[in-house]
Amino acid sequence: MNAVVAVNEVDYSVALEVASHEAVIRQAYKDSVGIWTWSVGLTGATGHDVERYIDNPASLQHCLNIFVWALRNYAAQVNDAFQGRDLTTAQFAAAVSFHWNTGAIGRAEWVKLWNAGDHDGARAAIMNWVTPPELKGRREKERDLFFDGVWSNDGTMAEYTRLSSRHTPDWSSRRRIDVAVELRAAFATAPETIPDREPEPYSTVIVPTLTAGDEPAGYPPGEYSPELEQLKRVLQDEYPEVGPADGLPGSRTFGALSAFRFDNGLPQTDSLVITDDDRLALFADLPRPPSTARVTVTARDLAKGGSRTIKTANQATVAVSAGGLFGVLGTISQTVSNAAQPVTEAVNAIQPAIDAIEPAISGFQRILGAVGDFWWILAIPIVAFALWQLWKNKQARVDDQRRGIHA
Repeated sequence: MNAVVAVNEVDYSVALEVASHEAVIRQAYKDSVGIWTWSVGLTGATGHDVERYIDNPASLQHCLNIFVWALRNYAAQVNDAFQGRDLTTAQFAAAVSFHWNTGAIGRAEWVKLWNAGDHDGARAAIMNWVTPPELKGRREKERDLFFDGVWSNDGTMAEYTRLSSRHTPDWSSRRRIDVAVELRAAFATAPETIPDREPEPYSTVIVPTLTAGDEPAGYPPGEYSPELEQLKRVLQDEYPEVGPADGLPGSRTFGALSAFRFDNGLPQTDSLVITDDDRLALFADLPRPPSTARVTVTARDLAKGGSRTIKTANQATVAVSAGGLFGVLGTISQTVSNAAQPVTEAVNAIQPAIDAIEPAISGFQRILGAVGDFWWILAIPIVAFALWQLWKNKQARVDDQRRGIHA
């Protein structure tokens, strides 16, 4: 599979490798900046009028036919960048994939280093192209393919099957599909595609939100954010694709926010970061959401921060606990002492009859012992109730802090 290609051309293996990193949408959709896009990230800049597919899905075969046609245009630019050098199939596939994604094969430093014979420098420099961060995985695969001949495709690619009412992708409709048969057919039939206009030189395929398949950057995956929860709640009515207001980051949230920005003329970003422009437009009439640090604050955090309420409660807890312990011990001691004294006096006074009434005295002692046990047991719920009240006071202070009632 790594044989040298005398004339570097796109073949089935090259197309399949590029497709494995991409996603296909069979009808025209609006990308993150509102540009009509179709198939595998194709725009009108390729020379093919993609607006004909608005609300008019094409077959998968047609989508991939045009994809192959566009790939061949990109391949010519890759050949120019490598100054006519013969590349292995693996190297050519990696370079075409890089150019398809970035449109920068003609100015990439790693290509210049490789042409100059500095292969180690080129291997390191290709990893400079990782903006947005979701592209790191793709760059690593292209690096391993170009320099080590390691292929990564499995014959499938991603497809988004639904659009929102604003013609933006429904990110929840992503699935993996097998495209091996259609891609082979695209090369077997050699479809002729007549461009509607001249392709723009070095046009970049617009697929920043489809390429990685990972969650957009900006918030740690799976980590709750109160600001994201409020964002989703605000967007839900007009942009239902945002999903539930769970405060968790994801591609659906990024897609809905991108659509909101487009509809309101706001700047787009390549990652899920709520900007000041977004906040002004979304939260102008709402209270500012609490920070994550505030939402997760604990009583210990507040004590470290100097909260008098928490410190006083902690001191009272220690006092009640100590007092309760000594109280229980004192109660037991006093009860035993009080019970023993009258018994001793009675025994001395009626010593002559002691043998006769010994069973009665033993029973009386048992009663006094039971009374002592009763007071010891009663002390436990009294102390527990006091400690519970102190805990409630601390928890109320923590809850107020989390809701933003206290600074």
